[in-house]
Amino acid sequence: MQFKILFLPLPIIKTATRAPASQISWDMQKILLLTNDIAQVPMLARWVEELGQELQLPLDVVFQLNLALEEAVVNVMNYAYPGEKGKPVTVTAEFIASKGGEERILFVLTDEGVPFDPTLAAEPDVTLPAEQRSIGGLGIFLVQRLMENVTYERKGRQNVLSMLYCVHHRGEAFVTENI
Repeated sequence: MQFKILFLPLPIIKTATRAPASQISWDMQKILLLTNDIAQVPMLARWVEELGQELQLPLDVVFQLNLALEEAVVNVMNYAYPGEKGKPVTVTAEFIASKGGEERILFVLTDEGVPFDPTLAAEPDVTLPAEQRSIGGLGIFLVQRLMENVTYERKGRQNVLSMLYCVHHRGEAFVTENI
């Protein structure tokens, strides 16, 4: 099964500041349907860029969101469906603006693959040189640092990874040369 998405040019935002949440007009939920094919990762990047333009997010925020989502989605594409191709991977985004002005985006990644809770992965020791670390674990570590909250649950036959991003949070500071 293949999905075709039509991307139309969006207006370039030339203002240096964001509009308040009350002035942002956005469908409350956006959905991206993919399959477990790494060749579809550029579609995810375009979707995140489009989301960033629609919400008037700063480029550094769009970069963080793209990095975190790509890590999570690529892990699903690589490991959720061993030996199977064309299986569904869905990403949803929901913009949440509270009355207090706090702006958040909830991303939910779902698949019907092998049950796996990435939040239980041991945190890697980033103080060790790269050649002394065990393989794996950096992706979810990065996702957890960039997002405000990351949770997993198994709902029926689906893995559901929820990632909450606070627009003003902008990722926990960490030293990238240690990753």
